[in-house]
Amino acid sequence: IRFLATGDLDQLQPFDFWPNNIGDDIRRSYLESCVNFVFREQIVLKENKRLLEKNQKEMLASLKKDIFSEDDIISTLSKYNFKFSSDINETNTLVNICYFNHRTVEVNSIIHEKVKRGDKVVRIGDIDYWPGLELICKKHYKHKGKGIRLFVNFVYKLVAINAEIFTIRDENEKENITLDICHIDKFSLPYANTCHSVQGLSINGDITIFDINIPHVDKFFIWTALTRCVDFGKVTIFIHSNNEIDILRRSRMKLYWEGKINGYKRQDIIRGRNVENFIDIKWLINMININRTCIECRMVFETNVKDGIVSSNITVDRIDNSRGHVLGNCRLLCIDCNRKRANHY
Repeated sequence: IRFLATGDLDQLQPFDFWPNNIGDDIRRSYLESCVNFVFREQIVLKENKRLLEKNQKEMLASLKKDIFSEDDIISTLSKYNFKFSSDINETNTLVNICYFNHRTVEVNSIIHEKVKRGDKVVRIGDIDYWPGLELICKKHYKHKGKGIRLFVNFVYKLVAINAEIFTIRDENEKENITLDICHIDKFSLPYANTCHSVQGLSINGDITIFDINIPHVDKFFIWTALTRCVDFGKVTIFIHSNNEIDILRRSRMKLYWEGKINGYKRQDIIRGRNVENFIDIKWLINMININRTCIECRMVFETNVKDGIVSSNITVDRIDNSRGHVLGNCRLLCIDCNRKRANHY
């Protein structure tokens, strides 16, 4: 059996998984060692074939270096003369790349109101559909009896639609597929997609990239989104407001702490500890607001969001180690003090 694969270590990273014994400083060398172990024979492509202009190909290396080394992404992209926008309602590009699914819904709705309607418009829910409209499949569907199969991220063209059924065209198989109207929710409008959905594609037209300066994204998202285009001159970067960034930063931190609490609960369940009256996010945030420093060493508590990753020196310590992370048995310590205490108790 022969296995063939293509890949790029600087493209999008997997969601929600990374070995906790591999630090960011050795991430790349670790991944390279994995690739070298699995694939002994490799072909490395050095020349970018996606970009059409020679000067853009030449600047690609310095652009990549700056994206992965500099913290202020907007200043970095300004240096390379990318276009910017900040009013989402003025977006007119038919191709848009986002981080959030809810952002794709928002952008799709805005663009859809601006495009020219076809004939025989049918409104399903709050969306207008018409023959000729392209739709993107977002949910896998298979019906063995009818021999129907839909593929995620494939583009289908709407052939006909009414209140009960709709027909789409699969250009790859050169066939029409008719489905009950309840399956229309398996498709989205075509103007905005997440970066994961367009990874590997080459995009010829004008593009607007959203979410580049929000706390959730990392440099891999930025690099992947930018390198989908064939002409950097056709790329517009959307700058989100400081207010939205602040809201999203708090949201990102909340997700981080909820993950921490879930991790503590899993530990207690595995060890057979009682998890009734378990600490929750409300308790944790309240404790952080009350205790600004570690009660043992007085180190200032810090929580930071950088490159899509939350880091903090705050930990939840169990006062009585025979009991779980329950209310009345927990306090906040810095990481170092918690580790020292663990070594003694």
